[in-house]
Amino acid sequence: MCSEVQHMSSTTQLHLDPIVIGTQLETALIGLNKKVCSPKVGFGSVLLDAVDFAFSELSGSNGQAFYLHLKSSFGISRETIPVDVEAFVDALEQVFGPGALIVEAQIMQALHRRVPDFRFSSKDGLSFVSYLVNCRSYINSM
Repeated sequence: MCSEVQHMSSTTQLHLDPIVIGTQLETALIGLNKKVCSPKVGFGSVLLDAVDFAFSELSGSNGQAFYLHLKSSFGISRETIPVDVEAFVDALEQVFGPGALIVEAQIMQALHRRVPDFRFSSKDGLSFVSYLVNCRSYINSM
């Protein structure tokens, strides 16, 4: 990293190699952006990451209590959420009532961070299920 070190009285000056710094900066930027969805990542993985995020935001932990409740009360395991988004959304609405909108908004926000190029528009207004179905189609077409 350092191409030269000069000692001058009580201070040390570093003369940095700009090529090395540029490479390290590029590596750091790639590391910061690694959560953005790549073509190799499927919808299931992206959605589950978003749901994990939303549940952890609500509970302040890893959200395992919500997953246990979904499994015991609705028969929905974490792994089946991407397969049956309609059942997952119904369960959210039954558990949280009107507060489900907050969870849904957090999931959409997390999805948007992972898939920033995805755009959703609907003539009938925003439906969380249709948002997820369209997001799945977009990711699967990448």
